[in-house]
Amino acid sequence: MRVLALVVALLVAAAISPAPARSAEAEIAPACADPGHREFDFWMGHWAVTAPSGQDLGFTDNTPMAGGCGFLETVHDAHDGPPGIAYNVFDQHRRSWTQLWSAPGSVVRLEGARQPDGRIVAIGTILFTAQNVERLLRVTWVPETDDSVRQEFEVRDTEASDWTRLFVRIYRRVT
Repeated sequence: MRVLALVVALLVAAAISPAPARSAEAEIAPACADPGHREFDFWMGHWAVTAPSGQDLGFTDNTPMAGGCGFLETVHDAHDGPPGIAYNVFDQHRRSWTQLWSAPGSVVRLEGARQPDGRIVAIGTILFTAQNVERLLRVTWVPETDDSVRQEFEVRDTEASDWTRLFVRIYRRVT
């Protein structure tokens, strides 16, 4: 009986003992330590939004979320309409960003990546909800040398080969 009690005690002790220490090389990196998670750092903050003509279009707030694994984009138009919201996350296995955007009148799903010249280009779909029409959408974020960001929106019908510019936005950092 004593032997059985000793065996049970040893098995329980082995089951609850901490695992042996690993070397630094074997440590698992934090979930969002991949440098890809930092590719949109230029886009964080509070931004005034204008058309290329200078017309005031509102403001955008981009804030990191989920411990730096992604960011939340909130867009407020100049006419006090309901805000648009985008959730943006980096997939380190696919080496790409995914965005899910919703605003009155549209739903956007995008996937894209940083280009060698620093632009981020994402392609997906936009659903114009009132018309129930879905089109291909390409969005490009261009960090400019004056610390502004140029964002270009282009659409395409699925059977067409050419992209058509939908609009361009200029973002200037407020804070």
